[in-house]
Amino acid sequence: MSLRTHKKIFKEYFIRKTQSGKPKKLVLNNIQNKLLRIICGVLNSGKPYIDGFVSINPQHINNKICA
Repeated sequence: MSLRTHKKIFKEYFIRKTQSGKPKKLVLNNIQNKLLRIICGVLNSGKPYIDGFVSINPQHINNKICA
């Protein structure tokens, strides 16, 4: 998965979790789930992906496509 080597936030997450003793496959699965949440967020909002975007209120999302 090239995301863990090319995106700084995922690379740092992968290194931090593997150094703390988590299995690599578990950490890769976590990264995949994070990516899936990003994709669902883009689909739900209908807006393009913005790198580094932080939602003001992530708990309140209407018309969810991904549940």
